[in-house]
Amino acid sequence: MDVRTAKVSSKGQIFLPVDIRKQLNIEAGQELVVEVKDGKIMLTPKVKLADLRGIDTKDG
Repeated sequence: MDVRTAKVSSKGQIFLPVDIRKQLNIEAGQELVVEVKDGKIMLTPKVKLADLRGIDTKDG
């Protein structure tokens, strides 16, 4: 598990380190889902519908 610290700007923005963005393929402008669970903030890349195309196809 990668653990980093981040600062919140006066505008409420959070900087995500480059290595984490690359690891999760997060690009500029991409939306993240923000959840609060057990007092923790969870950020998850929002799945694009185009990325799901063909996910339910069966071989043969």
